[in-house]
Amino acid sequence: MPDDWFVIVTTDRGLYAKWMYEAIVNLQWHPFMRINDQGQYCLKAERDFLPLNKLIIEIGQNWAGMVTCFKSHSYRLYSFSPVGFWLQGAMVDSHGFSSR
Repeated sequence: MPDDWFVIVTTDRGLYAKWMYEAIVNLQWHPFMRINDQGQYCLKAERDFLPLNKLIIEIGQNWAGMVTCFKSHSYRLYSFSPVGFWLQGAMVDSHGFSSR
């Protein structure tokens, strides 16, 4: 893969698959992985974790910022830069998060 390519990796695995997230980032690629809204996040420079389902609350809304994702230490992702959005699809509404 040429060094100057910007590679975005979409997955059908969720962000909870930390091993997959780390493998993608270690290759200096950019993961685009789904996440369920029952998780928690912590804004950069904050201490308290907040529910993801309060971050984006209506169809058409989007958000971007630096966070730590997941309160559980076993799944925690530090300095994660998600872009969140909520789209209404043909069948279901969906949330998506991307790093970097």
